[in-house]
Amino acid sequence: MTTQARILVVDDEEDVLMIARRILEKWGYIVDTFNKPDRALGHFERNSQAYDLILCDVRMPILSGFEFAALVRRVNPTIKLLLMTAFEADSDTLKQFLSTVKIDDMLKKPYVITDICKIVDRHLTKLNGR
Repeated sequence: MTTQARILVVDDEEDVLMIARRILEKWGYIVDTFNKPDRALGHFERNSQAYDLILCDVRMPILSGFEFAALVRRVNPTIKLLLMTAFEADSDTLKQFLSTVKIDDMLKKPYVITDICKIVDRHLTKLNGR
């Protein structure tokens, strides 16, 4: 089990949010979920120091995960930021995005549920120097 790190999960699919919350909370994390990236961004802007890590889908309406990540980095450049994707991003788009915004990791869907916790735990362990 991990310490009480706080994670923000953003995905437009409610079932993904429910599963992510359930498994991450079982691993000892505090989890806040949003299915609308614009609302998640507003919340993060007001509470950016409360979070240790963000887990965000790439394909969402209103703001893509790439756009969301870029805006999040303006608010808190040091937040751990993991993107989830079920599609192959075209390599030019990905290269262009990654050259301007630092992403700590990408998680490919479909994934085994425990993969979420393992990748989150790995990045939070690095953050805490354990």
